[in-house]
Amino acid sequence: SAPSDGAAAQGRARRWTHGPGVPAVSEETVLVTGVAGFVGSHLAEALAAQGRRVVGVDNFDPLYDRAHKARNLEDARRACAGGPGTLEFIEADVREEEQVRDLMQRVRPAS
Repeated sequence: SAPSDGAAAQGRARRWTHGPGVPAVSEETVLVTGVAGFVGSHLAEALAAQGRRVVGVDNFDPLYDRAHKARNLEDARRACAGGPGTLEFIEADVREEEQVRDLMQRVRPAS
């Protein structure tokens, strides 16, 4: 499907929609940082519902209670179970160069 509002022609990010003739499952992988937070967990759910492979990363920073973040993550996992997309969680800190390198190796699409 083409971008919904001519975004590509204007150099902005593309927005894709599902509809007739659009496959339900995408081969696209999306990395969501802060996936155990409120916004990240809901974003992961929405992307997986669109059929994307979602790789979620969170370091469980102590700014918010770890148990609360764990519940957010579990809610997102349940919402994605059996859906068209997938959600994979990796506990890592994106501020740590070595962890980011390892993360990129793990989520790199097969060539």
